[in-house]
Amino acid sequence: MKKIFIITLIFSNLIILNQLFAKDIPVVVIAPSKKPQSVSTVGTSVTVYTQKDIENSPESFLHNILNYGSPGISAYQSGGPGTQSGIQVRNLPKRYTTIYIDGIKMSDPSTVSNDYYFDDLLKSSISRIEILRGNQSSVYGSGAMGGTVNITTKKGKQGFQKEFNTITGSNKTINVSAAISGADDKNDFWLGYETYHTDGESAMTDNDEKDSYHNDSFVGNYGYKINDKVTFESNARLISSFLNYDSEDSSTNPNNDENNQNWNKEWNGSVGLVHKPFKKFKNSLKKVKSVNNRTYDGFTAFGSSKTKSEYIGYRDAYYYIGNYNYNLDHSITFGAEYENDEADLKKTNYRGTETVGTYFDIQNRLTEKLFTTFGMRFDDNEHAGNEDSHRISFAYLTGNNNTKIHGTYGTSYRYPSLVEQFDNAAWKESKDKGVLTAEVGKSHDIGIGRSFFENKLNLDLTYFNHEYTDNLAGWKDAASDFNTFYHNQPGLIKSEGFELGGKWLVQNNLNFNLAYTLSRTYDGEDADDALNKDGKGGGTGGGAFTDTRMVRVPRHMLGLNTYYKLSDKNISLNLQTIGATDARDYGNYNTPKHGSNYADVKLPAYLVNHLTVNLDFIPNYDVFFKITNLTNEDYHTALHYSQPGRGLSFGLKKSFD
Repeated sequence: MKKIFIITLIFSNLIILNQLFAKDIPVVVIAPSKKPQSVSTVGTSVTVYTQKDIENSPESFLHNILNYGSPGISAYQSGGPGTQSGIQVRNLPKRYTTIYIDGIKMSDPSTVSNDYYFDDLLKSSISRIEILRGNQSSVYGSGAMGGTVNITTKKGKQGFQKEFNTITGSNKTINVSAAISGADDKNDFWLGYETYHTDGESAMTDNDEKDSYHNDSFVGNYGYKINDKVTFESNARLISSFLNYDSEDSSTNPNNDENNQNWNKEWNGSVGLVHKPFKKFKNSLKKVKSVNNRTYDGFTAFGSSKTKSEYIGYRDAYYYIGNYNYNLDHSITFGAEYENDEADLKKTNYRGTETVGTYFDIQNRLTEKLFTTFGMRFDDNEHAGNEDSHRISFAYLTGNNNTKIHGTYGTSYRYPSLVEQFDNAAWKESKDKGVLTAEVGKSHDIGIGRSFFENKLNLDLTYFNHEYTDNLAGWKDAASDFNTFYHNQPGLIKSEGFELGGKWLVQNNLNFNLAYTLSRTYDGEDADDALNKDGKGGGTGGGAFTDTRMVRVPRHMLGLNTYYKLSDKNISLNLQTIGATDARDYGNYNTPKHGSNYADVKLPAYLVNHLTVNLDFIPNYDVFFKITNLTNEDYHTALHYSQPGRGLSFGLKKSFD
């Protein structure tokens, strides 16, 4: 497969043609095709968070920021800071969303679904976030079936800068960050440190012990301009965290978990070269290395004794990307990737797999008002075989270019993880189940966006439909000590719904941001004819949850941001509102409130408000007060795991030139 990768690199450079370049393409949106694009030409449903958006948010953790401002996004968390969280794009399980930080694919090969945990990702180093909704496998490969989140960290600016931020609040919470950065004609750098500590609250509803959490994060970026055509780029990220956690099981004492502990260490970095042989062509080659080490020290499933488990995931990868602009309206992006994923369980059992992929994405302006993209990708996985995907999108401008009709259609796939592909216990291929193949799917969406009142009001309404088959399902083998195995189930996951996004600048000191999603998501052998569309479920195992709504996915999800600045005063108010209704979760065998037959449970609806008051009286200083969960709402995004109640925090930001 390494030979395929080398051949692809040679071929990619041979297809470059000598065309005239019109002018630079506007830098608005980068993620859809891994190159700058004007937002008006993008057919993909995309939400962009700028550095100002991120800094103005009172949230410290990335997953909380994403949960407010983008339609089609729902988040859940098993308690407070540091507990397990998930971001679901278009209401699909988090394994169907890929995460990138500075072009590095974030995942942990030692997890069941090759997931990346958002739990420890703090915001101080982040400068930009782009969320792509809808399948993106034609460019981003395996796992990008529901969407892609692209995160960019800060880079140094001309001169020398320093910044310092501190936040303190309820439950002995303290969040401190500091950074230095700078740039000259040859060099640029950004180096930052952030720490977060809280005594926390109990994540488990019926437990009074506190779940403390501590996080230390280091981020560094460095670039060097070798000459006018070649630039060296590098970045590194280190996260070390500790959590006292609550876990639910089917024992008679499911909450006996005051000593449950989790240590997490994450390191990833990259080095690469960016080459611009001439103005219209840019290509880059990047070497990536990442290590994830998670250690759990907790009670066994029946609460009688403690057990320690360690999981280590490794990734080595090479990424090549080429961008060629024929002119302002026509361009091609192409690339090749090599990834080697390895996992080590308890430092005794070890497996790995290689994947090689190639892709291209062509952008065209067919008429004055019609923009299209077409992309294809081919991947070869060492164990699961070959897969390909394609995607087409369009954006059509009407009237005075104040209305955009947009749509996409494409196919996608997700390769089995190492844990899914191999026996979870013996860490070898199961003789019974054979080799797994990829999950595959198709999706489409169609939407219309319109601006009103001289672009002060912008609305976008999109219908989406996703269908995935050959889904990977887990099952227990009683003959082999109840070990978990996985197989390709000939079933269907189906998600459809509507997304509404809006921005309204009422006046210079008052604006609203709206995100609303209505969805229907089913998981079963026949999602078109679900047996339990009421979400009640029932039964005692086996097919108990067949043909039911996806867990932890609200049917209605609302996010609203209200910003108001008092006239002629340096005081601003930011009210964040999030609400959800009609979500289900798996029941538990020994759950007094819900019986003992694993019956599905409907989570209560909730409406939560966070209020932030910003004071800007002193130059280079920003001061804010924040009240989280203003009305002290008792709410859950996962069964039995409470979200934090009302809390108060105070923050100070200082910038130095």
